[in-house]
Amino acid sequence: MKKIWIYMLFAAILTVSVDVATLINSTTTVTSSIWSDDVLSTPFLDNHSESVVVGHVIEILPSQWNTPDRKKPKSSEAGLASQDASIYTDVIIKVDKNVKGSTPATLVVRTLGGQVGDNSNFVEDEAKFELGENVLLFLTKEDPFTDNSAGTHYRITGWKHGKFSITKDNQAVRPSVPAEYQKIPLGELLNSIGAQ
Repeated sequence: MKKIWIYMLFAAILTVSVDVATLINSTTTVTSSIWSDDVLSTPFLDNHSESVVVGHVIEILPSQWNTPDRKKPKSSEAGLASQDASIYTDVIIKVDKNVKGSTPATLVVRTLGGQVGDNSNFVEDEAKFELGENVLLFLTKEDPFTDNSAGTHYRITGWKHGKFSITKDNQAVRPSVPAEYQKIPLGELLNSIGAQ
């Protein structure tokens, strides 16, 4: 009977050790910031964007580390705040219309945050996407947060503020901004781009 208790105690200690090791090796980071109302305006987004497109989400790729080998860097054990320890998620957009500039028919939008194994990074101000979602996007290739030396991906201008979801009744919607900036008729938004 004593042996059974000893084995059970050993199993319990082993289980706790594994759970503690998992906690030590996993990281969750939340990042947020404060924006001025200028960033919410169409003229600001338009003036700071190389391209504006209407399209739809055809694929959301698995999140990755931004390191050359796509593995967790050792420096990230202290957190994910440094540039050399970022997780990103690529979203594939099928472009239905170029409103401003010229883009490929299918393009990659890189968003900061995601989950790789037990490590996750939630960037509160980053644009969020759903598969099949219709969108209007203000885009830039400038990207101080992930390597874009080859120019292979775009970023949303103004983070989540430069992404509009398009509803079935042709409204352009941004749910996570102040009420006066949340909804605009798509036609009105399209007409205002390049009109300044």
